[in-house]
Amino acid sequence: MQDGKGAPATAATNKNRTQQIAGFLFKRFDSDGDNRISQEEWDAQAVLSESYTEKGFVFTAGMTRERFTGEIAKTLPKPGPEEEK
Repeated sequence: MQDGKGAPATAATNKNRTQQIAGFLFKRFDSDGDNRISQEEWDAQAVLSESYTEKGFVFTAGMTRERFTGEIAKTLPKPGPEEEK
């Protein structure tokens, strides 16, 4: 994997990518802006929540951004050997 600038992706760029994806999704779920995802907010995004649940995401009501990011990281493809350099 490359970082978009032609350089190989590093652990730091992979972590940044995860944080960007998680941040985007967290904002989508956290419709009231209280920095927690309620059960109602999770259920309101049924297609998205079901998709991530199928990938191994474990939701808990009142989920914080930090916990959400950790769960999202579990759902993303892992870099291959050539991508870990």
